[in-house]
Amino acid sequence: MLSPNVDIAEVYVLRKLHKEKTNRLQKNTSQEKPLQNSVDGSSGCFSAAFKKGNIKQAFDAYVIGKEDALGIVVLQEWWGVDFEIKNHAQKISQLEPGYKALIPE
Repeated sequence: MLSPNVDIAEVYVLRKLHKEKTNRLQKNTSQEKPLQNSVDGSSGCFSAAFKKGNIKQAFDAYVIGKEDALGIVVLQEWWGVDFEIKNHAQKISQLEPGYKALIPE
């Protein structure tokens, strides 16, 4: 479970990213469609296809979200990437107006 300080920090970052993207969209006058929710609420499982890629040959990472979206890094606990971290990343990628979430491995 996250501490209250981490939750507040996450909300602050997401709010700031949302404001930046909203300003950018207003300047470009282009509208984006929201992502479809593919999370099964009853089981917490997700069906989104994560792409595993190598970022500049420095480290492996999981990436989910729109190609042109603002990015956010989702850090896992010490035991590594698991379904819960991927689920958090997917939820972040589906927030309005849409983000690209990166989970370094």
